[in-house]
Amino acid sequence: MIIEAIKNMPRMYAHFLTTHSTKILVASVIITVLMLFGATLITSEGTSYRGMLPKTLPSAQAFTSISDEFGESGQSASIIIQITDYKNSVMDVREPEVIEYINGIEQQISKMQFVSSTGSMASAMRSLDNGNLPKTKSSAIEIMNKGKIGSMDLFANYVSSDYTLAVISVNTAEMTDSEQKEFANNVNQVIENSEKPPSISVRATGDIFISQSIQDMIGPETGTLTMIAFIAILMLLFLIFTSVRYGLISMIPIVFGTLWFFGTLGFLGWSLSSELVGIFSMVMGVGVDFGIQLVTRYRLEKARYDYEDAMRLTLKQVMVPMITTTIAILAGFKALSFGQLSMLAKMGDMLGIGVLMCFIVAMTVLPGVLMLLEKRKQKKQIKEFNISKKNRHNKKK
Repeated sequence: MIIEAIKNMPRMYAHFLTTHSTKILVASVIITVLMLFGATLITSEGTSYRGMLPKTLPSAQAFTSISDEFGESGQSASIIIQITDYKNSVMDVREPEVIEYINGIEQQISKMQFVSSTGSMASAMRSLDNGNLPKTKSSAIEIMNKGKIGSMDLFANYVSSDYTLAVISVNTAEMTDSEQKEFANNVNQVIENSEKPPSISVRATGDIFISQSIQDMIGPETGTLTMIAFIAILMLLFLIFTSVRYGLISMIPIVFGTLWFFGTLGFLGWSLSSELVGIFSMVMGVGVDFGIQLVTRYRLEKARYDYEDAMRLTLKQVMVPMITTTIAILAGFKALSFGQLSMLAKMGDMLGIGVLMCFIVAMTVLPGVLMLLEKRKQKKQIKEFNISKKNRHNKKK
């Protein structure tokens, strides 16, 4: 009995879908609206090597222990001060006005939230001269010479060997994405509002600023890659079906599937990192197969039967192969979870969700759209036939 019921499931589902295609389409529209809202909940995250590593790795466990005890660090920023114009009086970073400028920037940044420590040639000089800064270039050189003890040089990490570049090092506690963004904006505002000496340029860099640049790129990059994949797949479908209509229809699983994929990620509270930007193109590449299978089979059956019988036969024939394919794909992606890299496990789970959404759309929305279009086409043909028949009747009169 159970085996017989399983065998009859494709036929029963095909009958249900063809009978209630309009209701299924309405439900699909409602789900799509919800998924669009869910997509707005997706957040982006920076690259985190800690998140990539398995928790069982000894070094990862040690890092976690240290973070729990002392707080997380490892995020850094650097403020680069560089001589760019030698026509003015400032010839190198040892000039008192440059040192004063560096000290002012460092003092303001050191008072910011999340800053654990700062370092620069200015703070190093103050530590060697009772908290004072040099008033002349010669006194600055003298203080810097005091910082050289044998092979050790206190200023080596803050000043280049040709004295054209100086660095303010900033170490911070662990921050969330929003906190990083606020911190980066505050640092840039300090740089912008501080009057710098002539002949120098100032720019901020380091983990935090690079991470923010990556976050700013993720959204546009994802959209660009997805659009390129979409256009390439669409062109290929036009060639396969030699029909614009069926080419567009067969895109439904990846269009709605990708939207449902975005929404599902948002409702699950998952975030996107720079390593996973191309995942949507991968989902589209795999999910398009569902649309091709169903539309191709439907066109073959429709050449012999009316559209309702053609859809029933189509669903009955393709359901088992498509379910089998989906299970095999999901198993392959889930296998990534057995590896030690957390990033690969997350990518496998995301790909599995994306493919599953494309399959669900292919088995619900796509047949409903095909049925709806055929119904409208049939009604139009009947209307045109009745008009033609009426015109012929009028001519006979």
